[in-house]
Amino acid sequence: MRRSSLALSRSVFLACSWTWCIGMFLPVFLVKDFGVWGWVAFALPNVVGAAAVGLIVRTPPRSKQTVERHAPAMRVFSAVTIAFHFYFLGQILRVIDLPTGPMGDLVAAGGFIALAALAVWATGWLKTTGWLWFAVATLALSALAGALMYRMSSGHAYAPPPNVGEYSMGDLLWFSPALFFGFLLCPHLDLTFHRVRQEAPGRDGDIAFLVGFCVFFLGLIAFSLAYVASFLGIAWLNSWILLHFFIQSVFTTGAHRRELKSIQPGAQGRLVAVIVIAGVVMGLFWPADHFRLGYDLILYAYTIPFPAYVWIVMIPRRRKAARPAFATWLYSVAGATPIFALGYLGHVWWLIPVSIALPLVAPIVHRPDVAASETH
Repeated sequence: MRRSSLALSRSVFLACSWTWCIGMFLPVFLVKDFGVWGWVAFALPNVVGAAAVGLIVRTPPRSKQTVERHAPAMRVFSAVTIAFHFYFLGQILRVIDLPTGPMGDLVAAGGFIALAALAVWATGWLKTTGWLWFAVATLALSALAGALMYRMSSGHAYAPPPNVGEYSMGDLLWFSPALFFGFLLCPHLDLTFHRVRQEAPGRDGDIAFLVGFCVFFLGLIAFSLAYVASFLGIAWLNSWILLHFFIQSVFTTGAHRRELKSIQPGAQGRLVAVIVIAGVVMGLFWPADHFRLGYDLILYAYTIPFPAYVWIVMIPRRRKAARPAFATWLYSVAGATPIFALGYLGHVWWLIPVSIALPLVAPIVHRPDVAASETH
């Protein structure tokens, strides 16, 4: 590949690796709750946070050092991401209410997950250049899905999203800290980002991150804004959206599987397997009527535990060692979880920033005197 083509394909790789079932479906819930401004509050920290990784961790040595020091957390991050997608793929057929005929919902969901797992396994044959071409093909298939949705529904698959949702703008302002906390910090745990930063140092990497997230990824989540109305009953729900969901999920899952294979499993090997299996089981057997609850339960990991780890453990501060930092993380997450659950599930929105404040202030309150050798 030429250098310009390589940079462009890396940008597409980053965009597709970050287009999760979060980017593809969380906007549906946010627009339902808060109207179109919910998508804005989702998109802004998402794009900025992802692009910032390449500008903060600018050199391959620094990226490698980060991965070496935080490999256990990054492995768990990848495992939860894979599990999330298997849950999503197992449930989405029921959400769309696609006719399954004599197979039944369970068999259809199992077949969809098995097909995705087979495709993910096949990605194991890809080398670096193959992954870049796969990224381009994934983006092209998502674009094809969008075109077919429009064509096969005579344009009725798309409609403007509602300006207002079930909750007020004031409620969105209370909820926004959770979006910013999660999306600004979680990308630092993404092993696929670190791979690109290590393969593309300097300006090439900067361009890959900026173009990847400010152009391609932004376009993909703008697509989600176009089909939100379909899932809210405002426009026709066209089953071609499954092509977009499937190919992006396979790409993300395959990319994280590659990263898990590239580093030693350590003590987290069995934990990773348990997490992935749990995602498959939830995808098959979680009650379809409670799809959002299951979705939110997994999403919570990216709302407080993962970003709190980045904020408390990964960012260098004066502390004795990793153990005090980890303990601070654990206590802050334990304290924030019930507050966030009450605020989110009970719609007591002002409790959301309170729950986010706990991990934010935790490393300030807990400041051992001895400088740590740990760096980001």
